[in-house]
Amino acid sequence: MSIVRAGLALTALSLFACGGRTATDYDRAFAEGRRASSSGRFGDAAAAFSRSAKLATKERDRDHATLLAALEKSRAGDVAGALRDLDALAAKTPASSATEEAAFKAADLRRKTGSEAAGLAALDAFVTAHPESPFALPALAHVLRHADEQKTGDALLARLAGKVPEGTGVGQKIAFVRASRAEPAAEKVRAYVTLAERYPYPRGPYWDDALFAAATIENDAGHPKEAIALLTKLVAEREMSDVIGSYQRPKLTPAKRLIAKIQAEKLHDRDAARKTLHELYATFTTSADRDDALWAEAKLFREDRREDDACSVLGTLVADFPDSRFVPCATASCPKVERPKKSRAPTTCHAYLLRDPAAAVADGLNDR
Repeated sequence: MSIVRAGLALTALSLFACGGRTATDYDRAFAEGRRASSSGRFGDAAAAFSRSAKLATKERDRDHATLLAALEKSRAGDVAGALRDLDALAAKTPASSATEEAAFKAADLRRKTGSEAAGLAALDAFVTAHPESPFALPALAHVLRHADEQKTGDALLARLAGKVPEGTGVGQKIAFVRASRAEPAAEKVRAYVTLAERYPYPRGPYWDDALFAAATIENDAGHPKEAIALLTKLVAEREMSDVIGSYQRPKLTPAKRLIAKIQAEKLHDRDAARKTLHELYATFTTSADRDDALWAEAKLFREDRREDDACSVLGTLVADFPDSRFVPCATASCPKVERPKKSRAPTTCHAYLLRDPAAAVADGLNDR
C-alpha cells in the first residue's frame, strides 16, 4: 500500500475514534467501498458496499450501503444487477429516504439504458407517489422535457396538477410552470400573482420568481406603475439577520434595479430612481451590485448636470469598493476622487462604461 493510500485509510478509520467509538467491520468495509469508488474501481466498490450492508447492525446503514452497492454495480456495467437490487430496496416497507432514492434511481437508470418508456412511466408515477421527496423535482424535469418534445407538456402538467398537492415543492413547481405557459399575457400575470399570494414569502419557493415575472410582463406591456407595485411587494419582504446578513431571495436585488430602471425610463422620475439606487447600495449589503448601483446613480446626476452630486457618489464608490471596475472611470470623471493606493481595480476606464445617454442607466441596472 502506498503512503498516500495508507494515509487515507488511517484518516477514514480515525474519524470514528474522534466520534467516541471504535471502527467496526461495517465501518471498515464502507470506507473500503468509498476508496474503491473514488479510484474508479466500481466493481470492487460494489462488493465492499455489499459486504458492509451484510455487516450493518442498523437498518438505516444497511439500506444506505445496499443503495450504494447497486449504484456502483451500474457504474461497473452490471445494469441488470443494479436494477434488481434497486427494485428490491424500493419495494421495502416502510418507505424511507433510501427506498425513495432507490425508486428514483431505478427509474432513471431504465430511462438511460434502453428502457426509456418504462423509465419515464416510473418517473411520472414517482412524482405523484413521492411529492415530498427531493427527487420529485428532477423526476418532473425528465418527464416534462420528454412530454414537451411530444407536444404533450401542457396536458401532462394539467394531469399532475390534479394529483400532486400544490402545497408541496413539486406541486408549486407545476403551478409555476403552468403560470409561465398561460396565455394571453394578462392571464399569465394573474396566474403568477395568484401563486405568489397563495404561497407568500417565506413558504413559497417561487414567490419572488412569480412576482418578478409578473412585473416584467406588466412593464413590457406598458404598465409601469403596475410593475412597480408588484416589485415593491417583493422587496418589502426582505428579512434581515444580525448573524449572517440577510435571508435574501435571488430576485430581490434585480427587483430593486428594475424599479429604478422603470422610474428613470418610463416614469421619468429621476429623483426617485436615484433614491432607489442609493437604497440598493445602502441596505442590500450582501449584494454584488452595490457598486453598479452607485455608478448608475452618479450617471443620472451627471446627465442632469449635477456634477458635484455625481462626484460625491463616485467618491463613495471608490472608497467603499476600491477594486471595482468603475474606479478608473470615477477618478477620470472627478479629479478630486483619488484612486486608493492598494486598489486592484483596472487602470484604464473602459469606454462602454461611459456610454450615454441611452445606456446611462442600463449599465448598472440590467442583469449581467
